[in-house]
Amino acid sequence: MKKLLVLAVVVALSFWGCAENSNITEPTDAQSNQSFLKVNTDNVSELSAEAKAALKVDGISTLEKSFFSSSKSVEVEAEDGASIRFILANRGTYSLGRLGIAGGALAEDATVGIAMVNGEASLDFTPNVAFSTPAILTVGFIGVDVHAGDDVSFVYKDGTQEVEVANSGIYVGNGWVVVLKAQLGHFSRFGFTK
Repeated sequence: MKKLLVLAVVVALSFWGCAENSNITEPTDAQSNQSFLKVNTDNVSELSAEAKAALKVDGISTLEKSFFSSSKSVEVEAEDGASIRFILANRGTYSLGRLGIAGGALAEDATVGIAMVNGEASLDFTPNVAFSTPAILTVGFIGVDVHAGDDVSFVYKDGTQEVEVANSGIYVGNGWVVVLKAQLGHFSRFGFTK
């Protein structure tokens, strides 16, 4: 009977351990929750003119509430690449931007997924691929815990290390943040930190 009980415990622990999604370039939920900017829709101001121009939303009120999905998937042919525009929403926080993948940057055709992460200013990109030419991401989050003048970085997690992503600039306002032309060498979780 003891052997059967031990076997059951070992099997249960094996399934539990293997159920964790782990990847060398992806943070665990505990790591992620320690550093990415948190959602906070209490003190959000309108995007600046520069941020609106970068996101190509001139003439649109970015404070209007509407209903968008929290994720998007697009079929991308490796030879052609793609320019993917997205507007995502999750619990009153919005993410809008565009992702450019150059033709030939992917080794094979793929379904590219972009998903907001609950409670933080970060995005999960799938599948887990590396690019021969970096993908270019311009993205803004509206409804996060940040204030004009805060020092903000755009990063991904490599184990416990935060790796800053090369970009053309970051704009920060009350409750919103935008990164311009971030260069993604691979897909994983990317987001803003203070």
